[in-house]
Amino acid sequence: MSGIDAERNAARIAGKAQKKFEDYQRHINSARTPTLFAGSTGIDFSTYDLQAPVKCFESNAIQTVVEGFTKFNPDGEWTLEKIARFLGVGGFAPIAVGSPQTLADAMTRWSEGGDIDGFKLIYSVSPGDMTDIVDHFVPEL
Repeated sequence: MSGIDAERNAARIAGKAQKKFEDYQRHINSARTPTLFAGSTGIDFSTYDLQAPVKCFESNAIQTVVEGFTKFNPDGEWTLEKIARFLGVGGFAPIAVGSPQTLADAMTRWSEGGDIDGFKLIYSVSPGDMTDIVDHFVPEL
């Protein structure tokens, strides 16, 4: 495959990946996803406003999970709505969407920026996502 063909193929795959990610996001129920977050934190979010900043939550529950969102994006403000959007597709794992090269580059940045000794590739929809990983991403590695 020529360089131009490879670039076109990467752009095609990246476009399909972005469309698939956006489709998955359309299925997130931001009002119900905080229940998942509550199970991980021990905090009952049923009385909290979806737009309330996460940093204002006070609890004797598992604070490291809540603090993790602030550390993950120290310049941004996390609300339950934003957490629901984040958790709704990939759970607590960071997400990269794009061409196989884009994903490989993201994994390289993550491994260089932290104490990582491996990766766990997860799916949101089975079997389609794992098929895409094997067919498109694994050959890039």
